[in-house]
Amino acid sequence: MKKIYPLLLTFAAGSIFSLSAQQLPNNGFENEWSNCTPWTSKNNTASQGTTPAPWNVSNTVGTGTFGKTTIASKVAGHTGSNAVELKAESQTGNNNIPAYMSLGTAWATAKATLTGSKSQEDGGTFGGTSFAYRPDAVSFYYKRSGSTISQENATVVVYAWKGSTSQADVPGNIYVNIGGSASKTTMTDRDRNILGMETSQGGAVTKSSDFELIASTTHYISGEQTDWANLIVPIDYKSTATPEKFNVIFAAGDYFASSPATNGNPFTIDDVTLVYFSRLATIKINGAEIDGFDNDIFSYTVNGEMPDESAFAFTCLSNSGSSEATLSLDKKNHVATITVTNSNAGGTDIDGQATHTYTIKFKPQATTQPTQTHMYSGDLSIDLLGDAMVQDAIVYITDNGDGTCSFLLPDFALDLGDGPVTIGDIKVENVTISENADGSKTYTGSVKGLELLDGEIIADVEINGEERDGRLTMSLPVIWEGITIDVLFNGDLDVAGVESVGTDNANAPVEYYNLNGIRIDASSLTPGIYVVRKGTEVKKVLVK
Repeated sequence: MKKIYPLLLTFAAGSIFSLSAQQLPNNGFENEWSNCTPWTSKNNTASQGTTPAPWNVSNTVGTGTFGKTTIASKVAGHTGSNAVELKAESQTGNNNIPAYMSLGTAWATAKATLTGSKSQEDGGTFGGTSFAYRPDAVSFYYKRSGSTISQENATVVVYAWKGSTSQADVPGNIYVNIGGSASKTTMTDRDRNILGMETSQGGAVTKSSDFELIASTTHYISGEQTDWANLIVPIDYKSTATPEKFNVIFAAGDYFASSPATNGNPFTIDDVTLVYFSRLATIKINGAEIDGFDNDIFSYTVNGEMPDESAFAFTCLSNSGSSEATLSLDKKNHVATITVTNSNAGGTDIDGQATHTYTIKFKPQATTQPTQTHMYSGDLSIDLLGDAMVQDAIVYITDNGDGTCSFLLPDFALDLGDGPVTIGDIKVENVTISENADGSKTYTGSVKGLELLDGEIIADVEINGEERDGRLTMSLPVIWEGITIDVLFNGDLDVAGVESVGTDNANAPVEYYNLNGIRIDASSLTPGIYVVRKGTEVKKVLVK
């Protein structure tokens, strides 16, 4: 199974989230693509290519006939009709135009010559989108190919912040050095300023009093991926504050390089979604992690008794701190449940769920209570293919003291046409006892593959019964090769029969009872069949 935290994983398939306030706009790029009007500090109004608004791509208009470049194309999507293909392009003078897209504004500057070479290159993104949630990761589908992709990695940059930054004197257009100059501007929320990185061009950087970088992640993607693959990139949080702004950048090359090392290597992106984890990263009991724990497995069985609440320790998968887990102990049924939710209302995990519950089953507590064996005397009604018969019978119920009991009907007999024939004992272990509000008890249980008639009959038996005020009614149909033998016992507790016994079988005395439940002194035994009890063990013996 997949482990997400703290690693980055790729998947062949995954869930696509519906668009909501907790998600980024036009994250599947299915909305209308509008004309791309690249921003410049000289107030450019010319368009170059199209962009899946409000995402912005790094198409350029250059200067004059130089530098007009389209690096983003609409191509077939992973699930829908559209995806974004980013591909760096080469210009005159071997200048590679970087290919990237973001929710901010793309910009570029350079001093060009008449031969097409460039210098003083700079650029990137400023601004982002308003956003007030704390997602744990960004999930997207991508493909990557090209003959030179081994020379440069693609880049994913994610960051969240509040307040603002401002940098003076940032050149924001491409110009020819003969008679031209860059127009400088004051740039708000430039990516490098927010991330605390140096800039090659631009003046002093100031920050508002409430500025805070809340989260940032830069992840590089290497290698070829010709089929759609899913990548989940966890976001690294540096603060517990709530963001005001958010940005995601996808680049076909090294985004923070001054210019791409290569060109012509397509990097295609689709289905960009934000993930809000509601799963656990670890579960420990008494300091030891549960054997085989996986954050995508939600049911466990522990070979031991359920401890107190203080023995449990667990951490949430969420790296944003938005997940919380609550522990509930069901001591009666020996089950612990840990429910994980995410405080980002409406935010969902990679499977589209907002809540996950882990269930841990423990063994019932060992009990020091004495077990009890009770005998009931009465009638056994048997219906075999419409032939009814009634016979005297006794049954024994041994209470195990843990909410279960053992049921024994010795010497079950059937009249198959030539008189009664003893088929064998019907014994069912681990019968569930339910205590009812009115003081009565109900019994449910079953056994499969019960051997009768020295193994010639292999049958299944189900038990459903009720004991009220010492009166026991027990239905125990015997199912054999598709034939159901309806068996019904009605009887009363025999107080002179088997009484309360202790759990120490090894040192318990041996007691003998006849088939009517009357205790017989061992020295007075005559040849015949007797019920022998030693502690909690009850069995039949033949005395010759």
